[in-house]
Amino acid sequence: FFSSRRRHTRCSRDWSSDVCSSDLNYFGLARMVPGTSGGGNDVGGSQIQDVGTGVTVHGSRSTDQRVTVNGVSTMTLQAGGSIGGQTPDVGSAAEVTVDTTNLSADLPTGGLRINFIPRDGGNKFASSTFFTISDGALQGDNFTSDLKAAGLGTPNQVVRNWDVNESLGGPFKRDKVWFWFSTRYNSVENQAAVFENLNAYKPNEYLYVADASKPGILKGYQANNSLRVTYQVTPRNKVAVTYKADKWCNCPDNISATVSPEAGRDRRFPRLRQEHFEWNSPVTSKFLLEAVGLHLFERWGNMHLRLQDGGGSLTDPAQAAALPLMIPVTEQSTNMNYRQQTANYNNTAVPSWTYRVGASYITGTHAIKFGVNNLTGYLNNRQYRLNNLAYRFNNGVPNQLTMFATPFTVRSEMNADWGLYVQDRVNLGRATVQGAIRFDGFNTGFPAQTVGAAEFTPSRNLSFPETPSTSWKDITYRTGFIYDLSGNGKTAIKVSANKYLLGQTLNGNVIAKNPLNTLVTSTTRSWSDANRNFVPDCDLRNPQVNGECGVWSDLSFGGVRPGTFWTDSAIKGFNTQQYNWQGSLSLQHELRPGTALNVGYYRTWYGKDRKSTRLNSSHGYISYAVF
Repeated sequence: FFSSRRRHTRCSRDWSSDVCSSDLNYFGLARMVPGTSGGGNDVGGSQIQDVGTGVTVHGSRSTDQRVTVNGVSTMTLQAGGSIGGQTPDVGSAAEVTVDTTNLSADLPTGGLRINFIPRDGGNKFASSTFFTISDGALQGDNFTSDLKAAGLGTPNQVVRNWDVNESLGGPFKRDKVWFWFSTRYNSVENQAAVFENLNAYKPNEYLYVADASKPGILKGYQANNSLRVTYQVTPRNKVAVTYKADKWCNCPDNISATVSPEAGRDRRFPRLRQEHFEWNSPVTSKFLLEAVGLHLFERWGNMHLRLQDGGGSLTDPAQAAALPLMIPVTEQSTNMNYRQQTANYNNTAVPSWTYRVGASYITGTHAIKFGVNNLTGYLNNRQYRLNNLAYRFNNGVPNQLTMFATPFTVRSEMNADWGLYVQDRVNLGRATVQGAIRFDGFNTGFPAQTVGAAEFTPSRNLSFPETPSTSWKDITYRTGFIYDLSGNGKTAIKVSANKYLLGQTLNGNVIAKNPLNTLVTSTTRSWSDANRNFVPDCDLRNPQVNGECGVWSDLSFGGVRPGTFWTDSAIKGFNTQQYNWQGSLSLQHELRPGTALNVGYYRTWYGKDRKSTRLNSSHGYISYAVF
């Protein structure tokens, strides 16, 4: 670790939050806070950041997590909005806060909140450098003879990795315009627990033969760049704009003991962009106005292997040319997948627009805040394959094939995810009381969509009308109380009870309502390869028994199958959305200046899981920490 500016770790505790900073990944920061769990197990930078991971606290769910920049979510419209391909760079932050308990009303969810407060630069030039490097010589080895005898050909191990984060900033014009630039590059290379296939990229060789001299290699890189410019327009008006451009690729990815290297994928995020705008104005010493807006564009996909000059992992043009000819094979006796990935590939665009506007009025005894926020966007998911046929062998003998009906594109739209809230904190001598109320509206839908012909469904021509989806409205509450037992600020009891909404975007039950989910996109059929030419001698488009092929297992292949019927009471209405209550009771005591003991009991209840209108799960936690 080298730095020309000390990266301080600031950890403060007040009645509503835990605040810590000093790490390169948001989930690493969050795991520093007592009571948190999850966050993956990457030690020593052996993996690139990827889309991050969910961190939970006191029984929350990973979809409740939110990562924000100055209070505006930077997360994708997928995965419940909890994680995304582009996350804030620690090098661009002045401070990172991690909130776990008694969360404010500016967001509807009740999980972990990680807020990056951007750094503006200043009248003096400053910089910060973070650098790590590692290789296989710094890793232990537990590849025992027992593991080898059990069938593991080669272990996972680090080949090399390095990570550099450089940040610098200063004045464009003293006392008026400042900048802060941050760049990060992370590269990893790891050996997978599998050997390369001697028959890889040979269209007429159908068996997997391990090359014991060549272990499979997983590679990845990540490049982040952000520039923030801050302009003090007048003494009471400041604006700031940030442009952030990222790209990264795990190329190749998904190689394991049961996935041969040529059957991996390029997990690519070729276009990740953020345009971020802020304005704040301390109208008076007690009254503050602020507005923050963010446009996020995310294009990503678990895509086919492609040449490096196309952003992928292959170096040989002959391999790229042969890949579409490689019919995927799964060996039933070992579950080995080789020749090409068996699952669909995807190429997905997820743009979103979000903003918040707030007003705060702070006096000696009151801290009142009003606000509104909104999120809109869409999800355009194209599913495709290089080969719409896949084989299954048992000890090298064909016994089944699977047919697919790709390509097709599924689109879902977030029309509005908006909220209005007001909250107040009042100091009454030894007691501090907080109350808040929030009104939310959540509206999604699906545009008119069409699905045309595919290789094995030449007559497919389906049209789906525009379809409204969820239309929810909800009211939630926040309540909190602190009492100074000793009157000297050293011992306090804290109580809170809050209602939140489950973290949802274009995921889960919301996207399950898309009419394209009724498409039947695959079917299997038995296959008796009597002449062992590894070619199904039959008419694949004929659904009945013919030649070497049995009947389609699903005769609706290429068409639609009735799906789940959603009643209006499930997708529309007032206070019908999934929710949770979180309660806490804790005692905090200062042991000595700078050191305190906190002991607490935390409980979370979840309700309305679309199958029941009653509370269906709850979790209780006892936690203590010295800080």
